[in-house]
Amino acid sequence: MKNKFEHDWAVHPQETIVELLSELIEKQSDFKKEEMEELIQGNLDIDDKIAQKLENLFKVPKNFWLNLQKNYNK
Repeated sequence: MKNKFEHDWAVHPQETIVELLSELIEKQSDFKKEEMEELIQGNLDIDDKIAQKLENLFKVPKNFWLNLQKNYNK
């Protein structure tokens, strides 16, 4: 008899992708997993601290990230 995992619920693939990306980014940066999940889902505004972490991670100047947030907030 094979051991088969079955469940009675469904999850959107985005949730799994966010989870995996968050774990990967946490390993490669100083982001906390929960912080990155909130950022990816659009629930966290980019402030100076977050912008610096993004600069360190992606090598894109923190002013770019701050300006994106500023323009979005207008």
